[in-house]
Amino acid sequence: MSAQSDCPRGALPAYAHNDYANPHPLHDALSLGYQGVEADVFLVGGELRLGHDRRAAEQGAAFEAQYLAPLRSLVARCETLTARGRPFLLNVELKEQSRPAFDTLVALLARYPELFAPGGNAVAGGHSAPALDIVLVGWDPLVPADGSQMSLGRQVRLRRADGRAVDTTDPSIRLISLDYSERMAKWWMRMVPARRGRWLSTLRAVKMACPSQRIRAYHVPVDQRIYKELLAAGVDLIGTQSLAATARLLESSNMGAPINASCRALPTVSGAGVGGPGAR
Repeated sequence: MSAQSDCPRGALPAYAHNDYANPHPLHDALSLGYQGVEADVFLVGGELRLGHDRRAAEQGAAFEAQYLAPLRSLVARCETLTARGRPFLLNVELKEQSRPAFDTLVALLARYPELFAPGGNAVAGGHSAPALDIVLVGWDPLVPADGSQMSLGRQVRLRRADGRAVDTTDPSIRLISLDYSERMAKWWMRMVPARRGRWLSTLRAVKMACPSQRIRAYHVPVDQRIYKELLAAGVDLIGTQSLAATARLLESSNMGAPINASCRALPTVSGAGVGGPGAR
């Protein structure tokens, strides 16, 4: 496994899930070639702090110091953090249903406009992309977007297999999420393989309808067969907490996912459906 240079160029089709729990948050993911990280946050004493629960967050590092400040330094030096100029993904999970926490996040991001402004890095389609794409994957108050919130994207979750067509062309939706453990790894999926096949068909239909939209799958075991199956079906980023093991597997298998052009409304897929934006 090759270490990255002083300017990371992430190329692995994966992101570091619950990245703050790693020995060197953010830096381990960047050095191994990941294209994103995820952080859980609570509002503690007026500051967003990292942790899976409030007790951990009370002793946890500050979100700004652990992620935003070092990312700003990296972007100033390197301009882009991925191999193909696509924005580096920063998922933020608000672990509490707190409007003050949401407002604090929005205000904090407003102090880092250079991370989210279109840059000089061309991606597929010829347009320029910002260095960072930050997506809210935790509690979401679903307030109308205004100028102060344009840097904050949202997710839509794949959560049913009912064949409903869903339009994902809303520009605030910048991530499509699949909880692999919940949707594809249940015992009855193994007993009825066709159900698993319908989820794979859902992924293929979503990617066909919206090829530039990123699809992530999380709670995925470190397994070569499963990785290949998901990536072939259209998943762009696999969430992992086993950074070294996942990097070795992906590099040794030469696995990757394509980046394509624009979105259109999803077609109806028999036995597959998509849910609306909201928390994981």
